[in-house]
Amino acid sequence: MVEIGLPADCQEFLQGKKELRYATEECEAGKVGLHQLLDLRIAHLLVNTYATPLEETDPHQGASGYLVPAISLTASCEDYTPDFLLLWMPSENLYGNFDVEHGHLNVFPETVWTDIAGNPVAYLNSQWEPEDGLSVPFRPWPKYKFTDDKHLKLVNLTAGVPA
Repeated sequence: MVEIGLPADCQEFLQGKKELRYATEECEAGKVGLHQLLDLRIAHLLVNTYATPLEETDPHQGASGYLVPAISLTASCEDYTPDFLLLWMPSENLYGNFDVEHGHLNVFPETVWTDIAGNPVAYLNSQWEPEDGLSVPFRPWPKYKFTDDKHLKLVNLTAGVPA
């Protein structure tokens, strides 16, 4: 099993089976539900920098991507695929979001779970509104393995995660 280092406030929230409280009509994704703590799984995301501010400095620009471990905190979504709308990156101790369709990973620097739970619409909408200043594109190199395997699945579930 992989140790995920999920902060205590987030663990308590998920363990208590709480839901994010917000006006769903203000959220691009609509109503979003969270995983229960015991259902969390680590995955490797195939992250690329194509059409992001990082593309010009990426040593592999235009190629497939980097394998970055992350845990999806979102389990359901009214209007989109729920996977990784909110995520935890155990290797970085960061929250963020991942655009499954485009392979873009954004992180929320210096953000704690109580920030997200206190203003979920801003964090959920940041995937569609990157100019909001909450998130920044994640720079995967040189720490994460690059692959140019075009047959690799976008998200590869790899292991269960302990509570």
